[in-house]
Amino acid sequence: MLSSVLEEILQDSVQYREFRNKFEELFENEESAVRKEFDSLGRSVKIHLEKQFSECTKVSFEVKNPEFDELLKSFQTRVDDGVETYAYEKGDGMQRALMLAIIQAYAEFRKGREGVGKSFLFFIDEAELHLHPTAQRKLKDVLLSLCENIDQVFLNTHSSVLVADEHSRQSIFKAEKEDRITKFHLVEEIDKPHIIFELLGGSTVNLLLPRNFLIVEGPSEFELLTQLIHRFYSDKPTIQIISAEGDTHQAKRSINAIRKVFTPLKNSIYEEKLIVLCDKPTDKAQAGFNKFMEEFGRLKGREQIVVLPYGSLEEYYPNENDWKRTKEQVNNMSGRKKTRLAKMVGKQITKDQFESEMDVIYKTLVKTWDRAY
Repeated sequence: MLSSVLEEILQDSVQYREFRNKFEELFENEESAVRKEFDSLGRSVKIHLEKQFSECTKVSFEVKNPEFDELLKSFQTRVDDGVETYAYEKGDGMQRALMLAIIQAYAEFRKGREGVGKSFLFFIDEAELHLHPTAQRKLKDVLLSLCENIDQVFLNTHSSVLVADEHSRQSIFKAEKEDRITKFHLVEEIDKPHIIFELLGGSTVNLLLPRNFLIVEGPSEFELLTQLIHRFYSDKPTIQIISAEGDTHQAKRSINAIRKVFTPLKNSIYEEKLIVLCDKPTDKAQAGFNKFMEEFGRLKGREQIVVLPYGSLEEYYPNENDWKRTKEQVNNMSGRKKTRLAKMVGKQITKDQFESEMDVIYKTLVKTWDRAY
């Protein structure tokens, strides 16, 4: 990128053209003293080479006219940020910032030239690496400034900072594999809390003050509810849904993490607000479930723990459209099939169906919204 800018600068330079002409005069003109010395050296080498390889008839030395790429091999960038050094001696953050500054300068230079294309596409992979959150926001401002007219920037990122900050000129897509095929889905504002939660590693300690928390049994419940909220309830308070991965111990850890992290002045701000949605325990899991209910009896007393009438979400789906599954069928389903079914139901079920035929889950959502900040 930088070489193309410098090449255009040199091509327009009278001094550079004079340099090229002088070079040709010195090294390519047979009458040049330098050229004659080169030829003489070649003849001498040829005499000695013949003693080893008699078939050798000629040795000549050629100095090619320097191409611009060759000149750039000795081209170096120096940066003075209090200590002047070469760019490669700076930290990763400075090098990233320098790269983006060069991109900006390149775009400005090209737009100022006549006879060249005016629109650019920049593809940048994880530009936020080695940058702290404040620097990432500055980075985003730089990239947005490149898009003020008709240029576009495609940025692959795992940064929750870049995703969280909204801007009118940005579109965010999430890449997901579905049946071994990578698909891209537009991320809307209502989906952002869940995306950010995933980017932060799925840990409640990294979240900052959602309106409320809903802890659900597993990924299927998470998938179903996020689909339904997106379709029917986008005007409701933003809540953070957390999957307990079918484990009461994980649900316990999530509750304790929420309580511990959000405890200003010795008072947990979500203690009386978060809601937990559990499957009906199997006979095998009953003892662990009873222990869980005993430990969090205060939540049960405040009706913050809701239990489905079935041992799985799949058994609670409406009968029509072949959604409902028996206990035996559920036992033979993989996690991926359960999640796929949840996504399908979430996309196809009507609002009336959900609220009337899956009323326990609907009322759980209502309770979470009603208690939200």
